[in-house]
Amino acid sequence: MKFLAAWRPPFWAVGAAAIGGPLTALGFPPHDIWPLTLLGVALLASFCWLLPARRAFAAAWLFGLGCAMGMVWWLTVAMTLHGGMSAPAAWAVLALCMAVLTSYPALAVGLAAYARQAGLSPLFCAPLAWVGGEWLRGVLLTGFPWLPLASGLTGRLELAQTAEWWGASGVSFLLVLTASLLARGLAPPLARRALPGRREWAALGAALALVAGGWLWGQARMTQVATQCAAAPKLVVGVVQPDVAIERLWRADERMAIIGAQAALSRQASAAVDGRRPWLVVWPESSTPFYFAHEDPGTSEVLDLARELDAFVMPAALGLARRQGKAMTSNRAWLVGPDGRIRGYYDKAHLVPFGEYVPLGEVLFWVRALAQIGGDQAAGRPGVLLEADGVKIGALICYESIFAYLGRAQRLAGATLLVNQTNDAWYGPSGASAQHMSHLVFRCIENRLACARSANTGVSGFVLPDGRMAGLTDIFQPAWRVMALPLAGPETTFFTRHGDLVGPICAGAMPPLWAVAWLRRRRDKRRSENA
Repeated sequence: MKFLAAWRPPFWAVGAAAIGGPLTALGFPPHDIWPLTLLGVALLASFCWLLPARRAFAAAWLFGLGCAMGMVWWLTVAMTLHGGMSAPAAWAVLALCMAVLTSYPALAVGLAAYARQAGLSPLFCAPLAWVGGEWLRGVLLTGFPWLPLASGLTGRLELAQTAEWWGASGVSFLLVLTASLLARGLAPPLARRALPGRREWAALGAALALVAGGWLWGQARMTQVATQCAAAPKLVVGVVQPDVAIERLWRADERMAIIGAQAALSRQASAAVDGRRPWLVVWPESSTPFYFAHEDPGTSEVLDLARELDAFVMPAALGLARRQGKAMTSNRAWLVGPDGRIRGYYDKAHLVPFGEYVPLGEVLFWVRALAQIGGDQAAGRPGVLLEADGVKIGALICYESIFAYLGRAQRLAGATLLVNQTNDAWYGPSGASAQHMSHLVFRCIENRLACARSANTGVSGFVLPDGRMAGLTDIFQPAWRVMALPLAGPETTFFTRHGDLVGPICAGAMPPLWAVAWLRRRRDKRRSENA
């Protein structure tokens, strides 16, 4: 019982976590009530100031579980409608997965509280530990960097513009630092039921200065980027959203109907908007549900359409690849030229574990049979571009958009435009697609690239180099959009040149931080024993 008592947070912390976690989820897409993100993290940071390390960890874990369940509840849709699971089982699996992922922010809060007990300030320990944990979540076990804390600022893009220097990790660091200052200014006075003292007022003033300064600088930077985009060369790009139900996609008797629907939308897009004919028409992931370039009917219809439209067409389909002498399938983005010839392809580089391949397949062979997973797909190489008459296109297939290193790899290889093809139909009419698209906001700001996104059931649309989204479609209805997108010039951002430095630095600093705190607490304990 003593062991449990050491971990049990006080009633007020349990209540704050139970309420604050789900409310903080509203700060993220699709709701984008960004002040809730800042206030929610400030509440988390208050645990660092007011609770011992173990209780701070437990309270933060409860907070994170409520927040995570509120953000990604839509995973249960895929598990029930397409995975054959019962609703209780799906929610249980989701809770188990989120309980593991929530350990990262809980560890950050617990470590910051431990450092405070050793005489170190949580003001910098909290953002360091948080971003270190967030980075680890994005790389361990192939990584799942879904909705980093910085995503809570997509509703206030002015505060996200520094991502061109230090990526989403740096924005998260700045957000946690601001929240820690708020907690420093508010939590101790509330605990002692008194007005803030001089140091508390200084902390609150610093938090206000960070928000106001970041807002004003970001606003000026967005204006500057918009001016540069206005002067940049542009290309008209169309995106197609066919809204094909999952159960229809891989039926052979539906193949021509699916291609016909996308061809019709492509023709509408090509005849649209002030006579601007798209130079490129993008189709979504799984838009050609067969082995493109190897099977007919299907392939020839797409080639003929490109000739008819006199435009580049970008379908996505299965590809055939050879790896170590073995024939394998791949998730592939194709580029067809206006002459009806195939100009190139990009194979998805970051595959979905337990979906497109089984990690540690020789050990986890039983998972393949249990989950009815077919053979592993072949992974491509990051940074492979599609070139269309001198324009270099960087493709990101499906959830590759959530990985900052892939967007950076495309820009480093010379991409002047990003394209994202995806199929979010698995998650039903939920906020999943809006959350998915929000990651492109940071890929575009980090590398100052424009992006066209084509999603089977939406959201489709465009993201500009300053992170603004345009031409967004409604989900689960056929649609198309056309927009003139600026092409990036030769100048690259600091983030593009150097990558994510903040995340690994923070992760690397976590063990030394713990060691310093442990040594200081051990020293203090010896002093008290000898006194």
